Amino acid sequence: MDYSADYYRVDFSASFGSFTPYLGYESLGGDDMRSGASFRTPLATLHAFNGWADQFLATPDAGLNDLFLGVKGKVSTWSWNIVYHDFQAESGSQNFGKELDASIGRKFAEHYGVLFKAAWFDASSSSGYSDTTKLWVQLTANFWGIMT
Repeated sequence: MDYSADYYRVDFSASFGSFTPYLGYESLGGDDMRSGASFRTPLATLHAFNGWADQFLATPDAGLNDLFLGVKGKVSTWSWNIVYHDFQAESGSQNFGKELDASIGRKFAEHYGVLFKAAWFDASSSSGYSDTTKLWVQLTANFWGIMT
């Protein structure tokens, strides 16, 4: 299939002591009249960008516009992040849904960490997607560079 699909992303943030609000807009091009003619990122880790509920690991045929607003920061040894997404089709007028993501985590005992994450995706009734809730508990151990 011969096609082209645009991509762009803009982010704005400002730090205020221990917290940073941010606002952004990402657009992955598509064509609601041509199946398969959307922006592809086959080697990307899209979990980090278009919502942690992983509804958009493949770009919809109509493309994806993601307007997001978040705030992140630190409280004592804990780092936290909360972000709200509004997902719309890039081509056409379809509303895919909204999502709220939240995380809190910290490092401890020099080489270990814990992370709690949650994602709540509220699908638009006509989007073809389903409401989704995901929760994670992640434990990490990092010994890279301590053995010489």
